Amino acid sequence: MLCPVPWSHDYGWGQLLSCLTLGKTLVLPEAQSAAAVCEAIGTARPTLVAGVPSFFANLLFGVSDIARTDVGSIRRLTSTGSRFSVELLEAVGETFPEATAWLNYGLTETFRTACLTPKLQAEAPESIGQAIPSVTVAACGPDGRLLGPEEEGELVHFGPGMFHGYFADAERSTSTRRRAGGNGHALPEDAVGVATGDLGVIDGAGRIHLTGRMDRQIKSLDVGINLDEVEKALRGSGLLTNVAVISEPHRLLGNKIIAHCVVKPGTEPRDVKRYAKREMAKYLQPREFVITDALPATAAGKIDYRALGRKTG
Repeated sequence: MLCPVPWSHDYGWGQLLSCLTLGKTLVLPEAQSAAAVCEAIGTARPTLVAGVPSFFANLLFGVSDIARTDVGSIRRLTSTGSRFSVELLEAVGETFPEATAWLNYGLTETFRTACLTPKLQAEAPESIGQAIPSVTVAACGPDGRLLGPEEEGELVHFGPGMFHGYFADAERSTSTRRRAGGNGHALPEDAVGVATGDLGVIDGAGRIHLTGRMDRQIKSLDVGINLDEVEKALRGSGLLTNVAVISEPHRLLGNKIIAHCVVKPGTEPRDVKRYAKREMAKYLQPREFVITDALPATAAGKIDYRALGRKTG
């Protein structure tokens, strides 16, 4: 198994423990770079590669030797953290034709919640799959009521994998809990789940579709806006390899939308602005575009929105 995820991340730690308990070999690249990963694949010939979406995006869309690397030994790819885009999923299939991808979703607080299996990728590639065995995922309304299929709400994880709480922060620990109460989800009335902070919809087949974040809602010109919706619209342009949308207080607008964009080779910054003006609703259009070579990432490999906010401010 090749896993470039740090052991400080629960996924990297989980792969280390898996190898130790199963007696398997864990391949560690010489450095945290796409070049080092390609070299490790070519020399160690791993059968499984585990990473986070930003790792795979950098490997496939960034400066990398993966196109010239023999990946024939790889039979399975696994991921966790943020959602795989459909574009990234397609690129993974083209680059690793002999491998299947198993894409997990879950917070550190829940470990694993859902999985987009190869079968589900063919059915609903834009989803995060279905809840893993023994876990129930329900959407919760603002009033705490568990919602039915096709109703949008905050996703709540019930079942194994739940954390005990935040260290020395009982108030925050309590605020993340949700009780099942009277519900139609075949859950005991005293069942307690963990609120993920993600907004989502569960369809009639039990597939989970993320729609945004509870904390990514803003108002600009008195219009409620989900910044994830702005990101999704910009990703649909086909002009970007990555994008992160933030906001900052503005005396006239209430909040100003700012898009940090990593453009594809041959794309001019004005192309992105023209696309937004032509294709996006006026209230969704960023007021400022920042073109950059890369986006800051957390230790877990996710976009560091806080760092972008400090940089903008």
